[in-house]
Amino acid sequence: MAAEEDPFSRLRESATKLLVGQIPQLPTVEGRRICVWVQGTLIKISDDGNQLTLDDGTGLLIADNVPSVTKGIVFDLGKYVMVCGHLEQPCKSNAPATVTSLKVADLSSNTSSELFWWLEVMDIQLRLGEFGDG
Repeated sequence: MAAEEDPFSRLRESATKLLVGQIPQLPTVEGRRICVWVQGTLIKISDDGNQLTLDDGTGLLIADNVPSVTKGIVFDLGKYVMVCGHLEQPCKSNAPATVTSLKVADLSSNTSSELFWWLEVMDIQLRLGEFGDG
């Protein structure tokens, strides 16, 4: 009998808060998916609405699988957006990182979200050690 997938496994994963430019530095572990939390300005929406491209000032990130986690929410270019998801394709040369979205939210209504994001990332990384390894 095949092992059933644990319906709560997604909830037990801790997303690493980081800047897109830090993604190439993430340690990789064979067979383990990395869950990331990134925030940035929405600069592109694919024609089918399945992908969003964010720019956080350090690089670009493509969020895939958007409609399945946003329940019909429509995003506008220029909005400040949060994406949590599994890293599928790390940054190679100048190619954007790709994340399969688990959560996408428009944070534009909270003006402090963008102002404090860099501080949140620095704070958590200093407290836990770089990427939680220290």
